Amino acid sequence: MSDSGRKLPIRTAKVADSEKLETLARSNELHKISETAYSQGYREKGYKWATIQYLKEIYDQLEPNQVFGSAYLVKILECPERTARGLLAKLREMDVVVAVTGKGKGMYRLKNVGE
Repeated sequence: MSDSGRKLPIRTAKVADSEKLETLARSNELHKISETAYSQGYREKGYKWATIQYLKEIYDQLEPNQVFGSAYLVKILECPERTARGLLAKLREMDVVVAVTGKGKGMYRLKNVGE
């Protein structure tokens, strides 16, 4: 059999290859919308001081791509359900969240950089 007909052995990963993969993975990581872009949304809307404090806390508590709804906001903010639903409405008005399908009704995540 000629060399062209033989299968090549599976190459094992080297340390240098794994470092390249880690660098690539880090460069493809998702980053939530910047705090500047987020805060611009509530400044433009002219929300009250108490609402802005809630919105700041939401931003600080959420990880990139974290799915949340009003129940999560009730938990982290220790606020009534009605307040949490109102804050979700404000996040939608600010256009800083994306609706998530397949996780139940009323689930969102913060926009990522570039969205």
